[in-house]
Amino acid sequence: MTYKRNEQAATISQVWDGSELKLTFRRTVPQRLMLQWEELTQIASNISLNNEEDAPVWRFTSNGQYSVQSLYAVLSFRGVMPIHIPAVWQLNVPPRVHIFLWLLYNNKLLTRDNLQKKERCRR
Repeated sequence: MTYKRNEQAATISQVWDGSELKLTFRRTVPQRLMLQWEELTQIASNISLNNEEDAPVWRFTSNGQYSVQSLYAVLSFRGVMPIHIPAVWQLNVPPRVHIFLWLLYNNKLLTRDNLQKKERCRR
């Protein structure tokens, strides 16, 4: 059943039967937007609805709870947690590896992005 009345005010349960979105378009949709629409319907088809109460889930922590620390880690390290520097010194590795890891931890390696920052500071 396709709803043709004012779909802007329709609820999800009125336009989605659990596996297929039942919406119509009044205008011709450009190919680019149609591809985005098809991608959206594919994503929506993987969602299963139930009668349980909704709850937000923070996917950047193992328990699903938001914390400022987890947001800081995502923004600063793109979700990758840094090595704790005291643990580095206890590793049984050559001294040059200790120094390399220390430089890496302190963002002092001369990588392309650090060299570019240095060059900008000189100007």
